[in-house]
Amino acid sequence: MKTMRLVLIMTIVALATTTFAGEHATRKTLDIKISLEHALNHKALASEMMMHLNAGFLAVEKRGLYAAKLRFGRNNYVIYGKYQEWKQFFNMITWKRAKPAVGVWPYSGN
Repeated sequence: MKTMRLVLIMTIVALATTTFAGEHATRKTLDIKISLEHALNHKALASEMMMHLNAGFLAVEKRGLYAAKLRFGRNNYVIYGKYQEWKQFFNMITWKRAKPAVGVWPYSGN
């Protein structure tokens, strides 16, 4: 009887540990809204923007702010700015690419 009780307890513990072992906490992605000016102050985010964004979304004229979506790390960023700010950003990219950049970061926050 004692052996049977011990086997039953061990079985329950084994089942409980296997069910808990399969459940991992899911990491949620955050949707972060940030202005273009603040995004450029974050060097890694600015570098990612330079690599992955293009000026195609500026082709459609509209009032108000233009927004670009970018996934960086585990987060989704919605970067918004005025038309002129985005134009300056994309002009800065072409200027940086045209300039020889030996040992220089692609973007300097200064």
